[in-house]
Amino acid sequence: EHLHVHFATDSAFVAMLVRELGGPSYSITAHAKDIYRSTVHPGLLSRFVESSAFTVTVCDANVQHMQGSLTEEASSRVRRLYNGIDLEQFLHSASDRVEGHVLMVGRLVPKKGIDILLEALAILRRSGRPVRTTIVGTGEDEEKLRSMATDLGLDGHVTFTGPLDQGAVRELMHEATVFCLPCLVGEDGNRDALPTVLLEALAVGLPCISTPVTGIPEILLA
Repeated sequence: EHLHVHFATDSAFVAMLVRELGGPSYSITAHAKDIYRSTVHPGLLSRFVESSAFTVTVCDANVQHMQGSLTEEASSRVRRLYNGIDLEQFLHSASDRVEGHVLMVGRLVPKKGIDILLEALAILRRSGRPVRTTIVGTGEDEEKLRSMATDLGLDGHVTFTGPLDQGAVRELMHEATVFCLPCLVGEDGNRDALPTVLLEALAVGLPCISTPVTGIPEILLA
């Protein structure tokens, strides 16, 4: 028997305890919030990883970060396993795109950098560029971002759709001119590691603009 846990302190502790008591081995998937936030304790993380059969994370940037803070024994158990997508669901499109349509899909949280996107759009509008933007998703910053769009004079030029199903997102990806995801490092150190939405956008042939945060260059510069 073997347990696989998506890392969280409580689940990793239970898995480690089970193994120490003679139960099944366990492996870990470590996401960005599990390794980058300022609240992460390197010694505790090392102990969990050392006791795992192996630990996977989604990009080389994550592996390098973990190896810089883990013990040598723990580092030896870390492997990179890229996220994949279903290419039959995200087919490349050669259809005409709507000129000047910028698309962003993601949670409306600080690490997505959506405030930067809104500021850039305001600059483009002031310079006479007829851009419009669709922002898909919801999150803790939604009210703040809506107010910011209004303050920047973007009413009528930015649409906040709220959450949409995957089919609706794919339709927007086939229509838009460019996909923009200006990720940044949050105040607590949290950040995106390998945003799956960039893989999906590229798969349908939608050009992407993003930032060199963690594993993003492994997608856009590969």
